[in-house]
Parts: sequence; C-alpha cells; structure tokens
Amino acid sequence: PAYVIHADTRNRIWIGTISDGLQCYDLSHDTLYNWKFNENNSKSISFNVIRTLFIDHSENLWIGTDGGGVNKLNIKPERFPSFAPGVFIKCFYEDEQKRLWYGTHENGLFISDRAKKQTHHIFRKQQYGNIVSHIAPDVYGELLIGSDNGLEYYKLGRYTEIPMQPVVEKVRSNGIITHFINTFEKTTLVSTRLGLYEGRYLNNRLDTLKAIPELHTWILRIHQTQDGRIWVSTEGNSWV
Repeated sequence: PAYVIHADTRNRIWIGTISDGLQCYDLSHDTLYNWKFNENNSKSISFNVIRTLFIDHSENLWIGTDGGGVNKLNIKPERFPSFAPGVFIKCFYEDEQKRLWYGTHENGLFISDRAKKQTHHIFRKQQYGNIVSHIAPDVYGELLIGSDNGLEYYKLGRYTEIPMQPVVEKVRSNGIITHFINTFEKTTLVSTRLGLYEGRYLNNRLDTLKAIPELHTWILRIHQTQDGRIWVSTEGNSWV
C-alpha cells in the first residue's frame, strides 16, 4: 500500500509506501526498484514509512518519512542524506528563492536555504500550529500554511489567521487542515478533518472559510481534473 505517488520527467513513478520504503517504477524499462531502511548502512533511507515526496527545480527527489526526518535521493552514488532525524514529515514546498519548506507533525515548520546551507526552524509556543500539513500559494500568489491552527498567511516571519465559519469549539483540535487547492475558477478549496471548506476572498486575500455541508467528513486530499470536476479523498480511502 502507498501513501503517495509522484511522477517525474524521466518516465518514472515514485511511490512512498506505508511500510515498504521507497519504490520507483521505471516505465521505459518496465522495472521496479525498491529502497528500504538498513540499520547496517548509514547511507540507506532513514525510515520505511514515507508520507510525502517532492521533486525540486533541479529534479532532486525529497522524501518525507513518518519518523525518520527528510531524505534526499542521490542516484549515483546511491545514498540518502538525512535531515531533521526523528521528525515526522507531512509536506514539502519550494519557493521562488529555491528554498525548501517542509511541514512536520508537532515539530512546526522548517525552511531550508540550500544555497546558504542554513535551515530556519519555526516552532510555535502556543497550543496549536505545529502540525503543518500543507504549504502552497493562494490564488494571488501569497503563501498559505495549513495546520492544526487552521489556514494562515505567512509573510516575513508572521502568521495571519483566516477564520473558519461556522465557528465551532473543535475547529482547531479536530479541524486540522489536511490539504488545499486553487481551482480553475480562481477559488480555494480547503480540506479538514471536519469536512470541506470554500475560501472567500476580500481585497485579493482569503477572508473566511465557509463550510460545504454536503461533505462533512474527514477529507485527506482534493484534486481537480481537466474537465473541472472536483475529487476528494476521504479517511476511508475512497474518492468522491
């Protein structure tokens, strides 16, 4: 079983599995490769549970594990440099400055400036905000952070929270943001453990999130196909 599947530009399918490490299916040669953690090899992948994959502008593959931190795959020679050991990685994002962002489970947000070889760690002292599930721009290009503190703008080291509607007491503890997308219609759809929300913009910024009552369930991912249809993946592993 797989947590994540990602295609690259070289006709390969990368698969992050639930317990079997990293797999790669080479479509051109009809060959499946598999990399697993090896406690006797310090250059092996650091953990066999893989939550997220990301390919950056240089076509490096970044691997987010569920407890082994971040790995970067170097094919030749084959090795997996590891970063943030022991951390549960939930998502990746690369900004215009080629910095790599990665959100974690309960360890906040990391911003890695690879050119300067510096990494900035943002850990919030408040009760919520350190489970970071998704990072991406909004419709107008401003950076959004989805976490257990809801959906927030991030700029110059500061967060600006976007209120959810309707307001309920459990919106933070159970309403963790899991994913969001910008649609072809220039709106933003946001998935949470409480269901699906539609973002409402005011003066080119998301102002509120309005619940879509037909989808009041735990939603993991959202995808819009080329024909405009919206698909959502629920906790039961089904797409609707």
